[in-house]
Amino acid sequence: MWALGSVGVSGVGLSPQSTAANHAGARDTQPATDQDGANADYARGLAYLAGDGVPQSYDEAAVWLRKAAEQGHAKAQNDLAALYEEGQGVPQDFAMAVSWWRRAAEQGLADAQNFLAVMYDNGTGVPVDRTEALVWYRRAADQGHAAAQNNLGLMYEIGRGVSLDYAEALKWYRRAAEQGWAPAHANLGLAYLGGVGVPANLIESDKWLRIAVQLSSGDEQSRYDDLREAVEKKMSTEDVVEAWQRAREWLIAFQRR
Repeated sequence: MWALGSVGVSGVGLSPQSTAANHAGARDTQPATDQDGANADYARGLAYLAGDGVPQSYDEAAVWLRKAAEQGHAKAQNDLAALYEEGQGVPQDFAMAVSWWRRAAEQGLADAQNFLAVMYDNGTGVPVDRTEALVWYRRAADQGHAAAQNNLGLMYEIGRGVSLDYAEALKWYRRAAEQGWAPAHANLGLAYLGGVGVPANLIESDKWLRIAVQLSSGDEQSRYDDLREAVEKKMSTEDVVEAWQRAREWLIAFQRR
């Protein structure tokens, strides 16, 4: 499902993303449960996912995650859905992934809400339904889920499932950026590059793209760095230095939080 860094329809936004590759041990707080057995089954499933004290095995992970998920364990439901989406330890089945993500999302798990929204947004395992996607993005975003905040910003930026609203898009990009979510920094950089919702400003564009580069890795980082280099070709040396200083100040402040 990963789509990090790809340029959206508007030429400015980045396309919706989930974090399925990091599904093990989602950061959200598990909804209250007295099911100690479910917690134990979930822990065993995570151990097999990571190869922590046992041989790594997606097949075994799926067995134990299913045990916990069927007892109503939201994080287990979330992680089992990711296995179905990736086809790891179980046959790939997008509809089944949607089913398990829905169960976890209805319990309030923000990761699952974002994943479910992405499935509706992309029409994966369910018919495309941007209105439904917007509902789940917003629920996750309101809980402070950075990826969902960024995705919600994109919906507003390009008018997908909602009326186009650049100010609202930037609001959500900034909230995600405040959490260090690199795609949101890139979106802000591109907004300042194109003058979308803000006056065009190459220094600010370069600043946000520099931050995105610092907070990302791999192919995603390379894409952001290519964008940064393209912006800097339009800038004076003095302006590049100013952008570097602004980015450095932001990163120092972020690391001190």
